[in-house]
Amino acid sequence: MLESERGEKGEEMGMEEAVRAQWSRESDREAVLKKLRDCGLRSYFALAKCIVSPTWHARIPRACRLRGVPTLINLLISDKVRGAKLLRSQTLRSLVAMGSLVLDTNSFLTRLRNFAKERSEGDERDREALEHEQQIANCLRSLGLTCEGELRSVLLTPAEALEGEERDLQKTLRTCLVALLPHEDGKEAATRLNFFMSHFWEAERGLQAVLSAACESEGEAKYLKDSLQRCGVHGLVDLRMTVFTTVDEVHDDRHSLHGESTLLNQLLLHRCSRQGMLSSLLLLRLARLTALESADGSSGVIFTAPHGIFLHRPGHADHKAEVYTSTLARTMALDIDASYVVWSEQERSRSGFLQKPEAFHQDPNYVPDDVISEVPFFRFCLRHGRRFRNRQHGVLLVDVHGRRDVIARGDGTSDQSDCDIGVGALECSSCREQDRNNAALLRESLSRSLSELLLGYGFSVNDRPKLSGFIAPSCRGSDEETPRYNTMSMQAVRIGMPAVQLELSLRLRKALRYDEDLRSKFSRALLESSKSVHFDY
Repeated sequence: MLESERGEKGEEMGMEEAVRAQWSRESDREAVLKKLRDCGLRSYFALAKCIVSPTWHARIPRACRLRGVPTLINLLISDKVRGAKLLRSQTLRSLVAMGSLVLDTNSFLTRLRNFAKERSEGDERDREALEHEQQIANCLRSLGLTCEGELRSVLLTPAEALEGEERDLQKTLRTCLVALLPHEDGKEAATRLNFFMSHFWEAERGLQAVLSAACESEGEAKYLKDSLQRCGVHGLVDLRMTVFTTVDEVHDDRHSLHGESTLLNQLLLHRCSRQGMLSSLLLLRLARLTALESADGSSGVIFTAPHGIFLHRPGHADHKAEVYTSTLARTMALDIDASYVVWSEQERSRSGFLQKPEAFHQDPNYVPDDVISEVPFFRFCLRHGRRFRNRQHGVLLVDVHGRRDVIARGDGTSDQSDCDIGVGALECSSCREQDRNNAALLRESLSRSLSELLLGYGFSVNDRPKLSGFIAPSCRGSDEETPRYNTMSMQAVRIGMPAVQLELSLRLRKALRYDEDLRSKFSRALLESSKSVHFDY
C-alpha cells in the first residue's frame, strides 16, 4: 500500500465517486469496488497510480491496455481476483482523466502556440488554429495523459498497437498538430510531424543521466541523445515505451532485445540509418536503467537505496522492501546537494501493491562478479566516479538500508542499535593500504559525529556491526565455480570510491523521514565525514 494512501476515509470516498461516475448500475458499481478493494486499493489516488503504472512484461489483452501499454491495475486484478473481468481501455482512460494527475493542457497549448508562431509569417490561420487547439485539448483529455512523456509516447506508438478509439484519437492528434505548423512546399505531413517531435521538446535531465550511465563515455552518450531526439524521444517515459514496444519488422539478433524487434531501433533505422541502431547490450542497459530514479548533485556524495522494492536474491529467500530507505536517500541527497540513485516511483508502487518481487528484479546489493558491469546501480556509480574523477576528497557512496529495531542474537542477548556504520567493504575487500586507512578514518569520523547527534535524540550507534557492507569469502564461495557476490559498497570500492553501508532502525527511519531538522543534521554529518577520506578513481 502507498504511504500516502493509508487510512483516510475521505480518500476512499474519492474512489467510490470515480467508480459511480463510470458505472450506471448499482450492482456493477459494487462489484467493481469490491474488486478494487481486493487488490488493496482504498483511494482514487492509488487507483490512478495503478492505472498509469506500466507493467511491460504482463500478458494483458490489447482491449484492456492503456494506450497500448499493459498497466498495473489489470495485473493486480488478474493476480488477486480470480476470474474477475479486467478494466477496458476506455474505462482506464476515463478514470485517469477525472483526477488531478491529468496533463495540464493549457500550459502545453500555450507553448505549442508560441512554437507555431515562431515559424509562421502571418495570422491568417488564427480561427482554424483555435479549432485545432480545441481538438488537441479534447484528445489529450480523452487519452487520459498525465505528462508530456506520455503524449510523445502516443505520437510514436504504431497505430496497430492501439485499441480502436485510441487509434482514432492518435490520428486526430497527429493531424491537428501538423495543421498548426506552417506548411512548407514539398514536405509531407509525416515529415512535418517528425520535425515537430524533434524540435518542440528539449531532452529531460533524467534521460541524459540514463544515457550517460548506459554509455562508456560522455561523447558516446551525447551522440545517442542527439539520435534519440531526432526520433522524438526526449524523456524516460518515451524511452521506456520505445524500448519495450515490439514491432513486426525483423531485426537481427545483434539489434534485438531478448530476441524481439524494438520500436526504438525501428525509429533509429528510419531516422538515422542502420548504423544508428542500438546493440542488444545497449538496449538491455537502457531497459534496466529506466527502472531507476536519479539526480546529480555537486557535493561528491552519492546516496543509494537498493532495497526499496521486493527483490530476488540468488540462493536465499526473497528480500522484502525496506520502508523509507528510498525516500531518505533522495531527501538526504537534496539536503546537501548530493547525487542519489533509487528505484523509480513506479517500480516502488508496483512492488508495494504486488508485495513480491517480479522475475526480472534481482538484488543489486548481492551481485556476482561476472555481471557487476551490467548492474544499473553500478552503472550510475561508474558515472558518478567519472564526474568526480579529479576530486581527491569528499567523494563517498552512502548505501542506505533498513534493519529491525531489535535483533535477537544466538547467545540470548539482543542488538538494539539504531544506526549501524558499516565500512567493511573498504576495510576488507581491497588489498590497498589507502582503502584500509579510509575505513579507519571514515569509521572514526562517522561514529563521532553521528553519536553526538543521535544520542541527544535517544538513538544509539554501532560502528562495528555484523552487517558491514562486506561479504566474507566464506559466504561468497571458495572455489572458482561458485559465484562470488558483492554488496553496493564493494562495487563502489572496486572503482576506488570510499563507501559506507548504513543500517537504520525503523524508528530512526521514521524520525529522519518526518523530522526535517534531524535529517538535515544527519545529512551534513555524512557530508563532513566524506571530506576525511581520499578518492582515487
